[in-house]
Amino acid sequence: MKKHSETGIIRNITNFESLLSFISAYGERYNPSRESIKLKALQNKLAECKFVMSKYENAHSAYTLAVDARKLSFEPINKIATKVINFLKSSESSALVDESVQSIVRKLRGSRPKRKPSDDDIKISAANGIEIRKHSTAQLGYDNKLDHFGNLITLLSKIPEYAPNEENLKIETLTKIYTSLIESNKSAIQASIQFELTRNERNQLLYRPLTGLVDIAIDTKNYLKSIIGSADPDYHQVCKLKFKSK
Repeated sequence: MKKHSETGIIRNITNFESLLSFISAYGERYNPSRESIKLKALQNKLAECKFVMSKYENAHSAYTLAVDARKLSFEPINKIATKVINFLKSSESSALVDESVQSIVRKLRGSRPKRKPSDDDIKISAANGIEIRKHSTAQLGYDNKLDHFGNLITLLSKIPEYAPNEENLKIETLTKIYTSLIESNKSAIQASIQFELTRNERNQLLYRPLTGLVDIAIDTKNYLKSIIGSADPDYHQVCKLKFKSK
């Protein structure tokens, strides 16, 4: 999410807390009939928002760390593939076999998602309740790399001439690397899912029509305006507290 959006969310919660401080100071004169804007309900809403924001921040941190860890784990793959093909060329394998392996290595080096989701794809998915982000295409790149690396290992294991003495090039070592990449990718995917879930939970809590923090805050301000009056100096303290939707 963009930085200014994050700042706006924090400001909404901070202003909501200031609004509650004003209401508490206003005392028994604040006596709405609507349950959802009574002081206790507002305090519960604030506590819930703070709790979900904490969950969101933790999920964001976990997501960032998992993505960084995956990036680091995948970085050596191209160099490993280069060493593999060079070793194979030094063996007595046929040119046809070498080319088959080289073809997979080329795919591995150039792994890219075939197509990024278009704006229409994103809109259609959103209409069906599914959120797609363009940066999620990076996930396809990692999935492709895993697929190609797995295919490379499978092919190498069937080539008798591929029998390196070097530990880092042996099939067993490559398989261990492949397994660790699967786990790293899985961790990043799980962290991404959790991050999206907490982001959606936070957004619903803040922006849901009628019951979200923003709408509740605006309705609360309107109630205060009705009992204090817009010209009263006390209301000026409330008026300056702004609440913005997404």
